[in-house]
Amino acid sequence: MAGHERCHGQWRAASGRRQPLPACRRASLTTAGFTLLEVLVALVILALALGALVKTTGDQVALLDDLDTRTQAFLIAENQLHRFQTERLWPEASIRKDRVDQAGRRWFWQASFENTPDPDLRRVVLDVRTAEEGPLAARLTGFLARPR
Repeated sequence: MAGHERCHGQWRAASGRRQPLPACRRASLTTAGFTLLEVLVALVILALALGALVKTTGDQVALLDDLDTRTQAFLIAENQLHRFQTERLWPEASIRKDRVDQAGRRWFWQASFENTPDPDLRRVVLDVRTAEEGPLAARLTGFLARPR
């Protein structure tokens, strides 16, 4: 464009008279950036995506905590059953309760000793909770053989 210079969004001819920009130049100048509406829509989409990510992460943390609680509860139930078996207990049909501290928490267990059709076996149902009257975290059923 010899003889023309750019001046405030228009072209000035060498004669000093202003002429409108060619259509191709006008289009490239008006689409050079994002509009405020486009930026706001992008921010809304980003906020929704980040919100979903935070919720999913929170759900995963809660799930891991629940899994840890159940795992510890089953370990406690297994420990109690093994203790009953190694002490060679032969209790009458009854219920025993106690508490134990493990993994930095206090746990409450209850063992129900039940008769079985076999007179040389007792069924033991162990329930473990994180609070004395709280929800059940684990239940384990095992058997004790009559000591000889």
